[in-house]
Amino acid sequence: MNKDIDRFKMILTENKRTTKWLAKQLRKKSSNYFEMAY
Repeated sequence: MNKDIDRFKMILTENKRTTKWLAKQLRKKSSNYFEMAY
């Protein structure tokens, strides 16, 4: 039972990291698009 909880917590923290990274990548891309547009 505890192992499952630990695994779940690990997955959650990984997901948070990944979403932060994805948001950063998206922000980079969108700013590039804006620079190209203007």
